[in-house]
Amino acid sequence: MTPASSLSPSPPLPAQVCVDVTDLLAYASEQSTISGIQRVVVRTIQGFIAMHGVENVDIFRFNPAKNGFERACSDFFASDENYSHKSFCEYFAIDSVRSDGSYASLGQYLRAKYKGQLLRQGYKHLFLSTMNAIDGGRSFKKRKIDRTAPGNAPRRRVNWRDARFRRDDRLLILGATWDFPSYGAALAQTKATSGFTVCQMVHDLIPLVAPEYVSDEAASRFEAYIRHVFQTADVIIANSFATRKDIETCARSWRIDRAAPIVVPLAQEFLLRPADPAAGRAPPAFNRGSYRLRDHATARVLRAAVDPYVLVVGTIESRKNLTRLIGVWSRLRQERPAGTPKLILAGKPGFGSREIRAILTATGHLLGKVKWIDRPDDGELAFLYANCLFSVCVSYYEGWGLPVGESLWFGRPALASRSSSLPEAGGPLADYCDPYDDDDIYEKLSRLIFDPGHRARRVEAINGAKLRTWDAVAADLWNAARSPRTVQRGLGDETKESPKAHV
Repeated sequence: MTPASSLSPSPPLPAQVCVDVTDLLAYASEQSTISGIQRVVVRTIQGFIAMHGVENVDIFRFNPAKNGFERACSDFFASDENYSHKSFCEYFAIDSVRSDGSYASLGQYLRAKYKGQLLRQGYKHLFLSTMNAIDGGRSFKKRKIDRTAPGNAPRRRVNWRDARFRRDDRLLILGATWDFPSYGAALAQTKATSGFTVCQMVHDLIPLVAPEYVSDEAASRFEAYIRHVFQTADVIIANSFATRKDIETCARSWRIDRAAPIVVPLAQEFLLRPADPAAGRAPPAFNRGSYRLRDHATARVLRAAVDPYVLVVGTIESRKNLTRLIGVWSRLRQERPAGTPKLILAGKPGFGSREIRAILTATGHLLGKVKWIDRPDDGELAFLYANCLFSVCVSYYEGWGLPVGESLWFGRPALASRSSSLPEAGGPLADYCDPYDDDDIYEKLSRLIFDPGHRARRVEAINGAKLRTWDAVAADLWNAARSPRTVQRGLGDETKESPKAHV
């Protein structure tokens, strides 16, 4: 089938950098907060616009229904200084999941409950619509289906048009497009017609390097995706030297001859919008402590922060080594019960989270020493970072490690694994441990918990450091996209940022 991009009568636009938002749109329909890869996409577009103007930056998406691509102006990202899920979904007309767990429509509820079961969705749609009419709305209320749109109608909406790409256009793909099976073939066919340049960022090779941490289906889809990247991308960008090494190893094992990926390290900066006084997020009853960023907090994080705590940020999944960490925390609690702080896990559930939840349930959350905060928003995360004793990231494997750098940005020490890319994210400012060695994790945690002098020295070093900003990441990615055939390797090897502005 010929992609829609080759059939559109729309006139071509001036050559631009076009950033893919396919994954970001899909993610926003299921999650009320952004993290990881999606954060990279948002910050990059915002940085491009700030440096080069909205007229030089477009966004595009893959439309499976057309088996082709659509293109639009990026002006939304110029007006939304920090990602607002509500504004984003209104502008892009996304039928999104809400932060309170309710559904905006019956269709959204059915897609979430009966994913992929189209016949059952159709039957249930008719059945529940009828029952809801009969029982006066109780059927929808019981299932948290609230069709009342929050807020006023948006003043503007995105204007997608069938994509017409020029030969001089640079297409920058930063997101997780392996969840769209037809994406790679459609991109290759469209490129053959238009001849544009494709710059593809690869964040990690977890499904290939560590397939035990993903489903068999995900590993298969990811392999097909990487093969398309090798075939279609003019330039491959890696977010760390560890990821570049994995990409090169993969190419050699498949006997594919490719130029070395460009390395563009991600940021340590955590961008945070000013608190909205009208939101009333911090109830007065919990507002008496000397908390940093307390106006960004909610009742649940303020309650969690009443006692000293250590913070883990990221998807709650087996790859994060949390079962081992909880075991070490149990040992700390037993051997030094008086001084062991609380452990807060902040993130959405992922692959293997059921086992972690089962352990917490069986142990009474280590008798109250472990707290799981599900899907924190940016304000809650900032509050948790700013007020923790230190953060922990003992993952078996990471492509980069945003939580390590973000902890440093808030002036808080971090304990990270020596594995994969994490030493690049923390540099000389973090402490490191062997993720497979319980005794080593125990020793490094004990030092950070029970040696306040060591923590103070770490904080002093962090406060004097220059950390990498999202503007610097965007500048490096822009250079990679605009001059992909002349830049050979190592872009972004140095971090030449302005001093960190502490909160």
